[in-house]
Amino acid sequence: MTAAAAAVLVAAGVSAAHGADIVGGDPAGPGEYPAHGALFIDANGNGTYEGLCGGSLVGSRYFLTAAHCAVDNQEDTLPASSFLVVLGVTNIADPPAANRFTVSAAESNAGFDPFTFRNDSAMLRLSQAAPSTPLRVIRTDETLKWAPGTTARIVGWGTTSPGGGGPTSDDLLEADVPIVSDAFCGLAYDTDFDAATMVCAYDGEHDTCQGDSGGPLMVPDGAGFVLVGITSWGFGCADLGFPGVYTRLGAPGVNAWVMARF
Repeated sequence: MTAAAAAVLVAAGVSAAHGADIVGGDPAGPGEYPAHGALFIDANGNGTYEGLCGGSLVGSRYFLTAAHCAVDNQEDTLPASSFLVVLGVTNIADPPAANRFTVSAAESNAGFDPFTFRNDSAMLRLSQAAPSTPLRVIRTDETLKWAPGTTARIVGWGTTSPGGGGPTSDDLLEADVPIVSDAFCGLAYDTDFDAATMVCAYDGEHDTCQGDSGGPLMVPDGAGFVLVGITSWGFGCADLGFPGVYTRLGAPGVNAWVMARF
């Protein structure tokens, strides 16, 4: 795995993660992304949420995120009590109690490899149904939705500085990035990039970063969006020539795992 994965370990506070806040992003409007949530992580079981990731509500009680946000340093899934999901707000500095959701069950994809980040996906079951509208997950036959050149939307509360430094953002940020070809991503990352389970997006100026891990890569779908990727890893943040790498939700194996869980 490249240096990107190593940098992620510190960012998420648990395993590895590509980033935290959107680099080059703009503030999102209230209610613009009802299915996007912040995932706070108490990896040490001490009652303090020291880790931050993102995720997407894909069913009224099901929250999809990255496996590296949900496992400990031994690659075991953290207890459900380690997580707090916040939905329905754009500012996460002090979210109302009504927007906070505890987790009753957590499962990481058994195929997740912490060294290669293949199959980087995890599903959390909320203790109660959320009132937000879930985000549709892409089907395997919708390949044109994630074709190279397609403009995708990224959102998150992660760090905002190129290279991954600086604080995270209390306010939700958004940006558009084009999906790039597997060949382009392969040139950047060589064998670290696995086209069977990963997809890349890149424009050299906007990117996900530490703290954005687990969040969505979305593409237009009618009047809204459809979820095509999970923020996973990358080399730095908005570094020249290095795309952001996302779990490919249209991949048959990953898609089957996700769809069977909500």
